[in-house]
Amino acid sequence: MAKISSISFVILLSIALCVVACKVPKGYTSDKFQIFWQDRLNVTDFILILGLTNIGTGITPVSGPYGTMIVFDDPVTVTPDFNSKVIGSIRGTGSVCKLDGLSTCWAFTIRLTEGKYKGTLTFSSEIDPTKKDVAPISGGTGDFLFAQGFASSTPVDIRTTNTTYSVDLNVFWPPFE
Repeated sequence: MAKISSISFVILLSIALCVVACKVPKGYTSDKFQIFWQDRLNVTDFILILGLTNIGTGITPVSGPYGTMIVFDDPVTVTPDFNSKVIGSIRGTGSVCKLDGLSTCWAFTIRLTEGKYKGTLTFSSEIDPTKKDVAPISGGTGDFLFAQGFASSTPVDIRTTNTTYSVDLNVFWPPFE
């Protein structure tokens, strides 16, 4: 019984801390919006170093051998359709960091050049591109100067070398002049 009480206490404490930590500070701007990452293997992203081909998966649009390093400069659009309006780009690098070939350690920037906001959001996180995953925002420039928050990416279509991800951004940032 004491073990159940301890577990319940830890869960309640975690929820309480999250509520406090996730609250947007007074005076900050906050917004939630969605963009679409249009990933094109060997068109806008390229393999720099091929990993250990005898470990993990072969090369697919969403996986690669352990240790594989890629760079990318992909368009960001307003809808899942690749031909929809381009409002910016997502640029960065990644390295397959799990033996199964699915998880990748990413360092990337989303640059918005059209629409309501203009500026960059910076991320660094391990992400599995085959499922919904979350990455923390570690800063920003322009309209997003000193931004915090997170992005939730969800695969829309990962069946071909032309993959699309829905990116839901939950951002807040301090006032500045």
